[in-house]
Amino acid sequence: MDVYQNIQDNKYVNKLDYPTHIKIHVCVSCSFKQSQINWTKFCPECGYENTTFEILNKDFKDQRKKYGHETARLWQQFKDDIEEEFRTKDNPKKDKLFGLAERFSNGSGYSEILDYYSDLVELVQ
Repeated sequence: MDVYQNIQDNKYVNKLDYPTHIKIHVCVSCSFKQSQINWTKFCPECGYENTTFEILNKDFKDQRKKYGHETARLWQQFKDDIEEEFRTKDNPKKDKLFGLAERFSNGSGYSEILDYYSDLVELVQ
């Protein structure tokens, strides 16, 4: 197994669409609809002041939960693949090693974590 090749092939990238939470304002008086971005306090059609909003994406919370679970699953797969490639699955310090590699990478991504992991793995073998 080659973790670097998996990174290049986007194996660890979430393929689900990122869920969006869209609100649209609806005039209580004339039912005119306007987006959150263009929203004004007064309705541009009738001038009525009070508007309510409706959420267009009713499944937002479920979609966000699925997206989060998929991202966590891919992250765990990445971690498992690194441990398998460097034969550290049974090492009691494998989590500390991964944590250091992740911290040193400073959020730069999978390749950077892999580079630091490969440099630091000698310390626990």
